[in-house]
Amino acid sequence: MPLNTPNQSLQRAMRILFAVGGASDGRSIEQIARRVGLKPNTAGRFVRTMELEKLLVRREGPLRFLIGPAVAELKHLDDTRQLLDVAGRVLVRTQVELVSANFSLAEPEGADSTTRLTVMAARPGVAVLHRAQLHRPYRKASSMLFLAYGTEEGRERFFQKYPFSRDGAALWGTRKRLEVFFEEVVRKGYAQPDFPDEDYYRVAAPVFAPDGRVVAAVGGYFGLEQGPRNRRRLVALTVEAARRITEELR
Repeated sequence: MPLNTPNQSLQRAMRILFAVGGASDGRSIEQIARRVGLKPNTAGRFVRTMELEKLLVRREGPLRFLIGPAVAELKHLDDTRQLLDVAGRVLVRTQVELVSANFSLAEPEGADSTTRLTVMAARPGVAVLHRAQLHRPYRKASSMLFLAYGTEEGRERFFQKYPFSRDGAALWGTRKRLEVFFEEVVRKGYAQPDFPDEDYYRVAAPVFAPDGRVVAAVGGYFGLEQGPRNRRRLVALTVEAARRITEELR
């Protein structure tokens, strides 16, 4: 195919997005087909593929399709490209200093958090961007760090979505222990939760925006076979990487 020949499948997918965008109640496959000029069966195949990629999301009763989370995620990635560019450079350089370690950048997302970028020991020198995948509540060092530095209102939204008695008690025992952990995180400047069934030694440090808000967290982790010296080194490198990213964002 000549390089200047448009890809019709991509064009149709874009037309479907614009056909669905702005429709508060969504659109049926038949409505999409009429607006885009496709047969219903063909439109259905496009819609199912776009649903798998989270470009569209379905709503039942009656069946309708709306714009999916991947579209907002693309916009978010574009808005935060400076943070991702800076973090990628810093974490690649940091990982070279402790080759057994893995490093990541996480961001808060409402009451949740998600990993946006990783530099893995298995692929040194490569910063990999990730599609949003929410962290498990109460377990990730970065998600606990966001709660520690967050507002009381933000914590309450988290506890409403993920009740402590259901999702957190098995890991933390009591709310009091968790609150003490939050205080220690802010005092020390990093989060290092310790769970009996954990397979990794994990630490997370805050990245601050110019206005003082925590906008991201640098995470570092490796297997529990690593000794005290490397663990101290991991904490120091993670905190330093977060500080360097913060400085470059100013």
